Amino acid sequence: FAKYVPKGVMDFLNNFLGPVSNATMNITSLFVVFGVAYALAGHYHATQLYAGGIALSAFVMLLPITNTKAGAFIDINLLGSKGMFVALITGIFATIIYSKLENANITIKMPESVPPAIAQSFIAVIPGAASLLTFTLIRFLFTFTQWGNAFDFIYDVLQVPIQGLGATLP
Repeated sequence: FAKYVPKGVMDFLNNFLGPVSNATMNITSLFVVFGVAYALAGHYHATQLYAGGIALSAFVMLLPITNTKAGAFIDINLLGSKGMFVALITGIFATIIYSKLENANITIKMPESVPPAIAQSFIAVIPGAASLLTFTLIRFLFTFTQWGNAFDFIYDVLQVPIQGLGATLP
């Protein structure tokens, strides 16, 4: 296709349609972590929306941030397929922590006079904090490894070997 279209038209199409890819396919890990957490929380009979939000926060917490003079940046490639396994693992474990604590009633109880929507949000505080504290600890511990972050660890140790396995005959 590119052989038959003038370079100026191809440049225009790439510049015009390139952001569509960044806004959809390159952020699939964000959808995956939220979706996995939401579905798993339903299985555990926990508050699905809060579980999804907390898992998404835990995922973002694990993202390595590059600091420069221009500001702080996140590599968008980590939000796409390169971060998929981290998204799956984060969604599962953040939701398990959140759901177990919520179902054990380790929550903040509000008086009956508090509106139900507000009382429900306080229920998520302790389970959410425990889940996020766990992922903060994981992020911190990875700074002492040769990988430096969970994404590089999962990519090198799990994702690359699985991709190689899929590319061979067995």
